[in-house]
Amino acid sequence: MVEPPRWSRRARPPVWAPDPGWGSVLGFQEIEVANVIEWFGKPDGVSADEIDAWGADHHRGPDWLDQPLRQGPPSRPDWPSLAELAGQVDVPEATTRRELLPLYLALHMISFDGLRYRAVEHPPSAEDVVQLPAQAVTFLKSSRAVKQYTGYAADIVSVALWGGTEQTVASLAERTCASEDEVRATLEYAESRGLLQIDRTGDNLSLTVRSRRHAR
Repeated sequence: MVEPPRWSRRARPPVWAPDPGWGSVLGFQEIEVANVIEWFGKPDGVSADEIDAWGADHHRGPDWLDQPLRQGPPSRPDWPSLAELAGQVDVPEATTRRELLPLYLALHMISFDGLRYRAVEHPPSAEDVVQLPAQAVTFLKSSRAVKQYTGYAADIVSVALWGGTEQTVASLAERTCASEDEVRATLEYAESRGLLQIDRTGDNLSLTVRSRRHAR
């Protein structure tokens, strides 16, 4: 028998942090400044001048923050427009990148101390901040689950494929360097996506990998 894989350490948690969904709600152009604050900001935050300098350094042109936003048809016509989102949180519609900053604050995506902007560590889900159509909420929840659980679900499937079909939540957690709560949530995801069939007897789990034609 070949011993199923065992993880000795992880560079990051097996289950990723939930994606609040603003990238889908806002679109690339409208979220780019927020991404600069989150990904390139210093621990003590980033000033508006530093954001503008980032744009110049990355070939966005001079006075990047004050460049007008490109106008065009919405990528998802049934979702709220930028103007509608601004109206929901009582801020003016943004016409430049700089004017997006008050919108980010109102959406609880960033914080501001009067000088420097910082990304919020655990931002709320978009559907908890603004009103979205039902199909948008369904899309965001499904997309969020895929980003959170797919990688770790693949790890658990690999354990089953390599002869580790008989497990418990505790044994899977120990084998894969995860918490028991992460195991439970990911097993539920794997079942819902047709990746695994799970038979439960008390604390014991029997994992059966579903064929690709059964997965959905």
